[in-house]
Amino acid sequence: MKKNLIKGLKFCLEYTGVIAAILIAEIAIDVVTGCGPGSYFSMPYFTVAVSGFVVAFICGYAYPSLLSNSIRSYTDKYPDVPQRYVEEICQGIVMCRYYTVLSCICLAGSFFYDMDEYPLIVFAFTGSGFTFFFQYLRYRQKYKNL
Repeated sequence: MKKNLIKGLKFCLEYTGVIAAILIAEIAIDVVTGCGPGSYFSMPYFTVAVSGFVVAFICGYAYPSLLSNSIRSYTDKYPDVPQRYVEEICQGIVMCRYYTVLSCICLAGSFFYDMDEYPLIVFAFTGSGFTFFFQYLRYRQKYKNL
Protein backbone atom coordinates (compact mmCIF):
# COMPACT_ATOMS: atom_id res chain seq x y z
CA MET A 1 0.00 0.00 0.00
CA LYS A 2 2.89 2.35 0.73
CA LYS A 3 4.30 1.65 -2.73
CA ASN A 4 0.92 2.47 -4.28
CA LEU A 5 0.64 5.72 -2.34
CA ILE A 6 4.15 6.79 -3.32
CA LYS A 7 3.49 5.98 -6.98
CA GLY A 8 0.18 7.89 -6.84
CA LEU A 9 1.87 10.95 -5.34
CA LYS A 10 4.66 10.72 -7.93
CA PHE A 11 2.11 10.72 -10.76
CA CYS A 12 0.37 13.72 -9.14
CA LEU A 13 3.64 15.60 -8.90
CA GLU A 14 4.41 14.92 -12.56
CA TYR A 15 0.90 16.00 -13.53
CA THR A 16 1.27 19.21 -11.52
CA GLY A 17 4.55 19.97 -13.28
CA VAL A 18 2.98 19.51 -16.71
CA ILE A 19 -0.04 21.66 -15.83
CA ALA A 20 2.22 24.36 -14.39
CA ALA A 21 4.36 24.39 -17.54
CA ILE A 22 1.30 24.68 -19.79
CA LEU A 23 -0.19 27.42 -17.64
CA ILE A 24 3.06 29.41 -17.47
CA ALA A 25 3.51 29.16 -21.24
CA GLU A 26 -0.07 30.26 -21.92
CA ILE A 27 0.14 33.16 -19.45
CA ALA A 28 3.44 34.27 -21.00
CA ILE A 29 1.86 34.22 -24.45
CA ASP A 30 -1.12 36.19 -23.20
CA VAL A 31 1.07 38.81 -21.50
CA VAL A 32 3.12 39.28 -24.67
CA THR A 33 -0.01 39.62 -26.79
CA GLY A 34 -1.63 42.02 -24.33
CA CYS A 35 -4.36 39.82 -22.88
CA GLY A 36 -4.93 39.40 -19.16
CA PRO A 37 -4.04 36.09 -17.50
CA GLY A 38 -6.84 36.37 -14.92
CA SER A 39 -9.26 34.18 -16.87
CA TYR A 40 -7.18 31.05 -16.18
CA PHE A 41 -8.01 31.20 -12.51
CA SER A 42 -11.74 30.60 -12.91
CA MET A 43 -13.88 27.65 -11.84
CA PRO A 44 -13.83 25.65 -15.14
CA TYR A 45 -10.03 25.66 -15.23
CA PHE A 46 -9.88 24.78 -11.55
CA THR A 47 -12.37 21.93 -12.03
CA VAL A 48 -10.45 20.44 -14.95
CA ALA A 49 -7.13 20.73 -13.09
CA VAL A 50 -8.49 19.09 -9.94
CA SER A 51 -10.20 16.29 -11.86
CA GLY A 52 -6.95 15.65 -13.74
CA PHE A 53 -5.10 15.61 -10.43
CA VAL A 54 -7.54 13.00 -9.08
CA VAL A 55 -7.25 10.86 -12.23
CA ALA A 56 -3.44 11.07 -12.04
CA PHE A 57 -3.50 9.95 -8.41
CA ILE A 58 -5.87 7.06 -9.13
CA CYS A 59 -3.76 5.92 -12.09
CA GLY A 60 -0.58 6.09 -10.04
CA TYR A 61 -2.14 4.40 -7.04
CA ALA A 62 -3.55 1.53 -9.11
CA TYR A 63 -0.46 1.01 -11.29
CA PRO A 64 1.57 -1.27 -8.96
CA SER A 65 -1.46 -3.46 -8.25
CA LEU A 66 -2.39 -3.76 -11.92
CA LEU A 67 1.22 -4.48 -12.82
CA SER A 68 1.57 -7.23 -10.23
CA ASN A 69 -1.73 -8.81 -11.34
CA SER A 70 -0.59 -8.67 -14.95
CA ILE A 71 2.78 -10.22 -14.08
CA ARG A 72 1.10 -12.99 -12.10
CA SER A 73 -1.34 -13.73 -14.92
CA TYR A 74 1.37 -13.68 -17.59
CA THR A 75 3.65 -15.92 -15.50
CA ASP A 76 0.84 -18.42 -15.05
CA LYS A 77 0.10 -18.39 -18.76
CA TYR A 78 3.75 -18.54 -19.92
CA PRO A 79 5.92 -20.08 -17.18
CA ASP A 80 8.97 -20.51 -19.48
CA VAL A 81 9.59 -16.76 -19.97
CA PRO A 82 12.32 -15.25 -17.71
CA GLN A 83 11.10 -12.85 -15.02
CA ARG A 84 12.83 -9.74 -16.37
CA TYR A 85 11.11 -10.17 -19.75
CA VAL A 86 7.78 -10.76 -18.06
CA GLU A 87 8.07 -7.48 -16.15
CA GLU A 88 8.91 -5.53 -19.30
CA ILE A 89 6.10 -7.12 -21.29
CA CYS A 90 3.57 -6.56 -18.53
CA GLN A 91 4.60 -2.93 -18.10
CA GLY A 92 3.95 -2.42 -21.79
CA ILE A 93 0.59 -4.16 -21.60
CA VAL A 94 -0.53 -2.12 -18.59
CA MET A 95 0.67 1.13 -20.18
CA CYS A 96 -1.19 0.25 -23.37
CA ARG A 97 -4.40 -0.10 -21.35
CA TYR A 98 -3.71 3.15 -19.50
CA TYR A 99 -3.12 5.05 -22.72
CA THR A 100 -6.32 3.67 -24.23
CA VAL A 101 -8.44 4.82 -21.31
CA LEU A 102 -6.70 8.18 -20.93
CA SER A 103 -6.97 8.88 -24.64
CA CYS A 104 -10.70 8.23 -24.61
CA ILE A 105 -11.22 10.35 -21.49
CA CYS A 106 -9.26 13.28 -22.92
CA LEU A 107 -10.87 13.21 -26.33
CA ALA A 108 -14.34 12.94 -24.78
CA GLY A 109 -13.49 15.75 -22.36
CA SER A 110 -12.61 18.07 -25.21
CA PHE A 111 -16.23 17.97 -26.39
CA PHE A 112 -17.60 19.27 -23.08
CA TYR A 113 -16.08 22.76 -23.36
CA ASP A 114 -16.71 25.53 -25.88
CA MET A 115 -13.68 26.30 -28.02
CA ASP A 116 -14.39 30.05 -28.07
CA GLU A 117 -14.80 30.36 -24.30
CA TYR A 118 -12.17 27.88 -23.01
CA PRO A 119 -9.57 27.32 -25.73
CA LEU A 120 -6.80 26.24 -23.34
CA ILE A 121 -8.94 23.44 -21.91
CA VAL A 122 -9.98 22.22 -25.35
CA PHE A 123 -6.41 22.36 -26.68
CA ALA A 124 -5.04 20.58 -23.62
CA PHE A 125 -7.65 17.83 -23.81
CA THR A 126 -7.29 17.37 -27.55
CA GLY A 127 -3.49 17.43 -27.46
CA SER A 128 -3.39 15.03 -24.53
CA GLY A 129 -5.90 12.73 -26.19
CA PHE A 130 -3.90 12.47 -29.39
CA THR A 131 -0.63 12.11 -27.49
CA PHE A 132 -2.07 9.25 -25.45
CA PHE A 133 -3.52 7.72 -28.61
CA PHE A 134 -0.15 7.71 -30.36
CA GLN A 135 1.48 6.25 -27.25
CA TYR A 136 -1.19 3.55 -27.28
CA LEU A 137 -0.39 2.77 -30.92
CA ARG A 138 3.31 2.56 -30.09
CA TYR A 139 2.79 0.14 -27.20
CA ARG A 140 0.19 -1.86 -29.12
CA GLN A 141 2.55 -2.35 -32.05
CA LYS A 142 5.39 -3.39 -29.76
CA TYR A 143 3.43 -5.79 -27.56
CA LYS A 144 0.81 -6.93 -30.07
CA ASN A 145 1.59 -10.64 -30.22
CA LEU A 146 2.80 -11.14 -26.66
